[in-house]
Amino acid sequence: MEEIENTEVEEGLTPPDKEEIARILADESDGALKEYLEPLHPADIAELLMLLPDEDDWPRVIKYLNDEDASLVLEELPEHQRQKMVHFLSTQRLSAIVGEMDTDDAADLLAELPDKQVETILHSMDEEDAEDIQQLMSYPDDSAGGIMQTELASMESTLTVREAIASLREMHQEIEELRHIYVTDKDGKFLGLVPIIRLLYADQDTTLDDLKEPAVITVPPQLDQEDVARLFRKYDLVSMPVVDENEVLLGRILIDDVVDVLDEEASEDMLRFVGTSSEDLVYGNKIFSIIMRRLPWLVSNLLGGLITGYLITKFDNIKLLDAMILISFVPVITAMAGNMGSQSATIVIRGFALGKVQLHNLSRTFIRELLVGLSIGLICGILVGSIGAIHNGAPLVGIIVGTSMMISMTTAALMGVAVPSFFKLIGTDPAIASGPLVTTVLDITGILIYLANTQLLLTLLA
Repeated sequence: MEEIENTEVEEGLTPPDKEEIARILADESDGALKEYLEPLHPADIAELLMLLPDEDDWPRVIKYLNDEDASLVLEELPEHQRQKMVHFLSTQRLSAIVGEMDTDDAADLLAELPDKQVETILHSMDEEDAEDIQQLMSYPDDSAGGIMQTELASMESTLTVREAIASLREMHQEIEELRHIYVTDKDGKFLGLVPIIRLLYADQDTTLDDLKEPAVITVPPQLDQEDVARLFRKYDLVSMPVVDENEVLLGRILIDDVVDVLDEEASEDMLRFVGTSSEDLVYGNKIFSIIMRRLPWLVSNLLGGLITGYLITKFDNIKLLDAMILISFVPVITAMAGNMGSQSATIVIRGFALGKVQLHNLSRTFIRELLVGLSIGLICGILVGSIGAIHNGAPLVGIIVGTSMMISMTTAALMGVAVPSFFKLIGTDPAIASGPLVTTVLDITGILIYLANTQLLLTLLA
């Protein structure tokens, strides 16, 4: 294993090493530091900054970054680390760095800064760029408009191939990922795309109108970023035009931003399991805030346990000997029901996120999970029932435990569909239905089913 890892490091870029960084920082002349930083990728420099043991060393690193590299490093840093880097930059230097960023990244950064500082930075920028950034900042962060960029190769349909190529040569330094020309009419209405490769092989006097092809899909700026990511995945896209209600071209969304969206949404879903969507309230140092976010979920579990205990006391007509034998199976039945419900809930939540489960076809999902829960519950019920009957020498115990297991797991599978679907129906993120909430509900229903089934069978067979 070590040989494989060493080979990977030698063939690729060497990541920052904490001990080597400490040795380099010990050189007060900064000559070794400048030499060390020169070949590093911006992502590695961002990692290096986060490895620095002392925040006072940040300015020593930042001063050797040109504006373009500094902008790329800022893009690579997590949000709370970006704030730290910005703290070490003068407004004048920050303005220069923002000027090197793509408009979507610049808008994201400025949205995190005080209004007065944002105003100063925008005033120092090119007027057209400042207007583009202000427009992007007006859209919600989690919308298509919030993740699009205005840098693109947009040309009128009447241009010839010769004229288009000349325009591309002028703009290639300002625009990354030149894969298409976005063709518009004289009023800016989006008409279609011309792949760059088609432009190279076309006759010089052919117009873009003759070469254009329709876009697979366009989206409005108000569309949620999760829906945007879903469309990228569905149509296997690398870019997507954003248009307004009049089909006027506003900007484009690139695949790298969609990858960030997918990572962000997955992280948010996981964080919501503990009652927050902020990484700082999970991984940060705000102990009181972390406690207040996580405590309610654990208290709900505690209350569920107390309710479970109360339910057990209500079935006091079961004989003591029977109760001692049957109560020993409570943990395994509630655990299996909880696991079954969590599986179903996770599948449904993921299905909502991917668009594979919709409210209008929930009946299909309910039927599927009913059959799955019933089948698995039957298998597990026969297994645990057989063990209960053989171990205790009482067939009745096996029947009670087995049927309770089957009913509990089937119910749990249905609850795993019902709870997230309810939250989806009322417009709340169904991810909050996972974790302690589903577990607590299933603990209560599981023990209720088990004890009610026990009482019923004992009464019938008495």
